[in-house]
Amino acid sequence: MPFNTPLDILLDAARRQCDGEARRLAEDLAQARASEERLELLERYRHDYEMRLREKSSLGLTAEAWRNYRIFMGQLDVAMQAQRADIAGRKQASQARRDAWSAARQRVRTFERLVERRVEEARVAGDRRDQNASDEQAARRAGASRNAPR
Repeated sequence: MPFNTPLDILLDAARRQCDGEARRLAEDLAQARASEERLELLERYRHDYEMRLREKSSLGLTAEAWRNYRIFMGQLDVAMQAQRADIAGRKQASQARRDAWSAARQRVRTFERLVERRVEEARVAGDRRDQNASDEQAARRAGASRNAPR
């Protein structure tokens, strides 16, 4: 993109910033999704582990085996809670990034409107110059034809 005016430079910088915000938003959303997938995996694992505990309980468990199962289930619960907290933090970060991207996109739109306005003003000014030149030329012809001998 050729830079003709400071406004063109500002528009280019705003577009680059908007693109960067969009990339960072995509990264944040991907990380949030990966965090949610880890939680789903932990929940499935806990459910499977709980089902195995129930099966073994019906067959009879020693007190130590029961205690070990309960301890491990507690550790899974703690891990799931930590994962939920991580997801909440990532969602907040993603929302903040989405807001930053939206603001950057709005800046781009604003600069684009200013550039469009500048182009339109230049077109109108060019049309006026052309019209004035045409009027001047027509006036000269009219003046020359009046002054011409008959």
